[in-house]
Amino acid sequence: MNNKQALIELDRSLVKKGGLKQFVRLAWNQVEPSRQFLPGWHIDAVCEHLEAISKGQITRLVINLLPGCMKSLLACVFWPAWVWSFKPECKWIYASYSMALSQRDNLRMRRLLETDWYQSRWGNVFKPLKDNWGAIKFMNDYAGFRLCTSTDGTVTGEHADVQVCDDPIKPQDTRGGAIATKTVLNSCLEWWNETMSSRLVDFNKSARVIIMQRLHMQDLAGHVLKEGGYEHLCLPMEYEPKAFCSTSIGFKDPRILEGELLWPQKFAQVTLEQ
Repeated sequence: MNNKQALIELDRSLVKKGGLKQFVRLAWNQVEPSRQFLPGWHIDAVCEHLEAISKGQITRLVINLLPGCMKSLLACVFWPAWVWSFKPECKWIYASYSMALSQRDNLRMRRLLETDWYQSRWGNVFKPLKDNWGAIKFMNDYAGFRLCTSTDGTVTGEHADVQVCDDPIKPQDTRGGAIATKTVLNSCLEWWNETMSSRLVDFNKSARVIIMQRLHMQDLAGHVLKEGGYEHLCLPMEYEPKAFCSTSIGFKDPRILEGELLWPQKFAQVTLEQ
């Protein structure tokens, strides 16, 4: 076995043992070649909850994180690429308030799958369907697919094992007048409850994930949390003891002191103040 093959086997072994967290670390340079990976316990926490979805331990999940904390990269790029390394038949529908954002992450995942790094390690697991390998939807030879849409778009005829809504509302749309804000919030809720709720492969086992920053008491996260049935991973930038987060898979926010920062390696106190 030459050095290159040994490295490939090592990566496969590390990912098999370390799961999504290890996959993110190893695949990072394929997605962000000019940026150093900055570890953080919140990254591990998000990965653990996404893994719980893939294991069937959770089927409904809300993740609340501020922008810049890798929520889109973790949930929309690395996670589905990792799942396809052992379960290529998994079907995904992703949505955001902007079709451009949805398509951005669609292409990020597709490009990761196409890298020599990924192909040399898991290229034998599935093959792309060349006649259905586009920017909005791409499919493999196990009928697994990743489709992107927006909260004002349609997914007619498509059903997913996993639905992920990443940032369903544009922040600026909640800062207008009361009537305009209510219109935006109601439109988003109708889309989630009426359009997307019927687009599941298995109504008992298929998963629904909402990942967003909180923008309004009646935003999509607030709505589903009030209704109940969703696991809630809430990680504020500054620790709030009265809002201590713990979940059913055994996670507890490790911070103790009020105001303790989420990711000081990237967002120091002076940065937040600015």
